[in-house]
Amino acid sequence: MTPTLEDAQLPQQERLIATSSGASAALKDQGETREVRDPGGRLLFQYESLNGRCSVFAPAGDLELHAPEGSIRLVAGRSVKLEGRGQICAEGALGIALRSGRAGERSELNMARGRVRLGSETLQVEAAGAELALGRVRYVGDEAQVRVERGSFVFATLETTAKRVWEKAKEVYRQVEGLHYEKAGRLRSLVRG
Repeated sequence: MTPTLEDAQLPQQERLIATSSGASAALKDQGETREVRDPGGRLLFQYESLNGRCSVFAPAGDLELHAPEGSIRLVAGRSVKLEGRGQICAEGALGIALRSGRAGERSELNMARGRVRLGSETLQVEAAGAELALGRVRYVGDEAQVRVERGSFVFATLETTAKRVWEKAKEVYRQVEGLHYEKAGRLRSLVRG
């Protein structure tokens, strides 16, 4: 870029350098702000030295970052925020990993080829409705508590194995169309009323 005649006539706080195509770079606010604009005058880059803010704009079309032989890393001293009026999509050929927190209190979501792993000290899920379609389910834990207003279960075959079973209910109704078979080493029934 070479200085233009208009640049020489501008005050010190608004120095302008323009190309033959119309793209320009300017110093504004007494040199505290740098701006780069396209031939149509649309802002492409802005640096504000008073607050240390750098902004990159794509007024028309897409904005892309390419590193064909390397990686792209965004590092911030504070937070990183993604906003989009449309869909936000992340794709990784080998996988995607999201991590939060420090060692001992870290939460992690790891998606690899054909596998999703979620790990956290505490997991909370809230939804007005939910539907799960799973081929096989295996639960391993120390304790489980379930509380629902109304439940309905349909099994082709149900097998329950436990060392000890305690059941408490105000009323129990059972209906068996075929055989009802019980086998016990000892049987004790207490009936009141």
